[in-house]
Amino acid sequence: MGREQEEIASHVVEAFQALLASDVRESIGGRHFDDLKSMVSEAIAGNSETVLKQFEAVIQRLRSEVEKRPIEL
Repeated sequence: MGREQEEIASHVVEAFQALLASDVRESIGGRHFDDLKSMVSEAIAGNSETVLKQFEAVIQRLRSEVEKRPIEL
């Protein structure tokens, strides 16, 4: 998900920059916006990992329920 994650982070930072006055944007500087983009990207990755863990837990529960049920023919 790296590329998609980067695109989303870029859109978030661009939207934030659009809210700022040009003098404020210039005083912050590109390096800080790059840092912000990295932080947003990491947050998205962390959220994805949390969701993945939740799905894995649900799958494990479903498998255990399926294994418990007798097969009726």
